[in-house]
Amino acid sequence: MRRIPDNVRRQLANDPFMWACIHQQFKLGPCECDGRIEWHHPFIYAGKQIVDAWATVPLCSYHHREALNSDFARYVALLRATDDDLAQYPRTNWAHMKRRLQTIYGEYTIERAEWLSDYARYLGGAFDWTGA
Repeated sequence: MRRIPDNVRRQLANDPFMWACIHQQFKLGPCECDGRIEWHHPFIYAGKQIVDAWATVPLCSYHHREALNSDFARYVALLRATDDDLAQYPRTNWAHMKRRLQTIYGEYTIERAEWLSDYARYLGGAFDWTGA
């Protein structure tokens, strides 16, 4: 596993989207989320994990260890990506991959749940990552 750069680590730690498992956020059937949130990197490019912020999704320990629905993790990461993000990795047909995953999972949008926003305001700067 590649080390996540400090600036990306800070960005992920302060993003409320990264505080709950994607299976809980998107409510994929009965949710069996359990354990702490872990950062999952669903893409491999040129033999290495992509450790950019857009290519990292939150999974609970249960879903991360069981590797359930890794295609769904890829889809959520693609929803977070911008065209500029994807342009950094030109040898992958991202548009085809996203269309294929849309046919499987349907149309989703990345929206921060209201409770996550409230939780973030409640915590204030509690999740500021200082690099310590």
